[in-house]
Amino acid sequence: GALTLDDAARIVVRRSQAITALAGTGTMASIPLPADQVQPLLTHHNGNAHIAAVNGPNHTVIAGTVEALTAIVDQAQTDGIRARTIPVDYASHSPQVEAIRDRVLTDLADLTPQPSAIPLYSTLTAAFIDTTVMDADYWYTNLRNPVLFEQSVRALVETGHTTFIETSPHPVLTNPVEEILDGTGQAIGTLRRDHGDLARFLTSAAQAHTTGTSVTWPSLPSAPAVPVELPTYPFQRRSYWLKPVTTTDLGSTGLRPLHHPVLAAATTLPDGTHLFTGRVSRHQQPWLVDHAVLDTVLLPGAAFVELALHAAQRTGHPHLAELTLQHPLVVPEDAAVEVQVAVGPAEDGAGRTVTVHSRPTDPTGDDQPWTAHAVGTLTAEAPDRPPVEEAWPPAGATPVPVDGFYPRLAARGYHYGPLFQGLRAAWRRGTELYAEVVLPGDGGTDDFGIHPALLDASLHASLLDLGPEGIRLPFSWTDVDLHAVGARALRVRLSPTGPESARLTLSDFDGLPVLTVDSLAGRPITPEQLAAVRTVARPPLYRVEQAARDLTGRTPVTGPWVVIGDEASAEALRTAGVGVLRHLPLTASADDDEPARAHDLAGQALAALREALTDEALTDSPVLVAIRHADGLAASTVQGLTRSAQAEHPDRIVLAHLDDTGHHLLPVALADDEPELALVDGRLTVPRLARAATPDTTESTPLDPDGTVLITGGTGTLGTLLAHHLVTTHGVRHLLLAGRRGPNTPGSTELTTELQELGATVTIAACDTTD
Repeated sequence: GALTLDDAARIVVRRSQAITALAGTGTMASIPLPADQVQPLLTHHNGNAHIAAVNGPNHTVIAGTVEALTAIVDQAQTDGIRARTIPVDYASHSPQVEAIRDRVLTDLADLTPQPSAIPLYSTLTAAFIDTTVMDADYWYTNLRNPVLFEQSVRALVETGHTTFIETSPHPVLTNPVEEILDGTGQAIGTLRRDHGDLARFLTSAAQAHTTGTSVTWPSLPSAPAVPVELPTYPFQRRSYWLKPVTTTDLGSTGLRPLHHPVLAAATTLPDGTHLFTGRVSRHQQPWLVDHAVLDTVLLPGAAFVELALHAAQRTGHPHLAELTLQHPLVVPEDAAVEVQVAVGPAEDGAGRTVTVHSRPTDPTGDDQPWTAHAVGTLTAEAPDRPPVEEAWPPAGATPVPVDGFYPRLAARGYHYGPLFQGLRAAWRRGTELYAEVVLPGDGGTDDFGIHPALLDASLHASLLDLGPEGIRLPFSWTDVDLHAVGARALRVRLSPTGPESARLTLSDFDGLPVLTVDSLAGRPITPEQLAAVRTVARPPLYRVEQAARDLTGRTPVTGPWVVIGDEASAEALRTAGVGVLRHLPLTASADDDEPARAHDLAGQALAALREALTDEALTDSPVLVAIRHADGLAASTVQGLTRSAQAEHPDRIVLAHLDDTGHHLLPVALADDEPELALVDGRLTVPRLARAATPDTTESTPLDPDGTVLITGGTGTLGTLLAHHLVTTHGVRHLLLAGRRGPNTPGSTELTTELQELGATVTIAACDTTD
């Protein structure tokens, strides 16, 4: 290679360190235009904007001051150009880099570039170079001058190269290369984001093979590599990282694993029903937050169609004859929802029913009621469909402006985030609508048959004629067929079939069919209906309760243990023959001042925990932290501290709450292998999560307008919002706002004036409630 591994790492690290000196001096932006069309956009900015990279015929990156680039991007977006600012705070590949020239040259002065057996075309010169010239000056110039990627690729094409492979964890340059090749060759990736396994690499190798590239198959790995252990910290012999939790093999449970973004497993019931299960949450499918209606995050109706089609393909009945959506599925903010897709046994005529249900997850394991969201029918045969006209856009179609389309929808209550803002162009011919839609970014996953965001965007053209009132959601889908998977850009044809329905035909940009829907109908939904659904979908509330455990017939725990607590706890273990490797005393002082006692006991516990967890002589020994109920608030501080330590050292620390009579029961109580327990009045209890009674949200106790409401943190952002809400909505007339700086908090005077003008009396007090 041209560089040793040490030199390559040195260049990456030292240039990155030098670049930090440029932080805050500029930024960069991407303009989807040829470089010769971008250059005129820079001429009016007094040398404060420059071309930084030319990646393709329509992929140009610029760099410069924040003010200049913001103006250029804003103007480009106004002109309908999809320009965007790149989230960096320096202007690489521009004159701003000259400020760090001396540092880069000094830091990289000891490079020893080597001759390379593999020809190297430099994006600095757009030509073949002798790699021995890649010294400090080369790498500074490489950082200072524009990246000539397009010119380098064209130089390679001119010398006969037709296949380009992007070795990267996620391809970003294959599209520009394909534009440069313009059908004369191919660009292939290796891995993809969230798909970095051997299967993805072999798939890319197979793709290269099908394009005529020679692949040395015997040299490829035939089995997954064995991960190596992470290195330990200097002079330590144990890794910092926690041990991973081993998940259950689905196959061992009788389920079949699925490679689908929502559905994780499948099974077949004795009556022939095929059941597909999975979960939906904002954590597992973060792209869902981009689909909100009336401020409520919903699973798109298109997602129900995709789930039904996935089940259809796996059961040999790929035609979705009909699917009716019954209830929206609200995606909670901080909880998951279980989803089940069921395909019933074959009925007369070889049809099968398909249903989609959901229920909120329950940490206690209690069964929650299921909600039916969709019901339909699958068949093995699809009806004949007329051929789709090939001309695009169709002859006689009139362009429909789409500028400002999504802001207008947001004002109506359709809150689409970036992933769902896929409409790029639209046309009208009579009553028919035509559109082009794309899936922005990487879409979050490539494992959908058709990504719900792309299918949802295909329906947005129908909202161009939306009236001034009302929200409509997809309701009924008839005769749906998926012809191709993995589409990322579509041509859309919407042909009315009735007052509230339309035929939907989707094809790729080559005119090949992707999905057809013979009839799609919508229906209105009101804020009141969504509010009712949100109430049903609200995750249950929970509380911690103490569950009793039987102590009879138990065998004492084995040892040895490290005991943090009073002498009685250690002696109880010794008396039962349980070894005590070390006893670290924990004794509350007799001071009457409760805060002082809490500080003292917490200090003792912290020192003891550090010793127990870091002393090599105590390595891997279980640790008992015994606290006494009689110590009150002081014991509570130790309880919180110990729970934090348990989070960092799981399965090693046990927290025991004791009264004056419970010590002798410790040896048998610890045999339960519980992380926390209590021995009070001769009874053993352990904490368990239990469902709390759901409060009646339809009734609320009115606040006394003559009383005073205390808001801690009252001068902060949330406290200020709450104060306004109490005054304007609940009629509160007396407020006491407590904060660390009290009246000295910036903006407190203005806040007082605002609330007084609303009719409230306000007192702002300097009070830290943790003191």
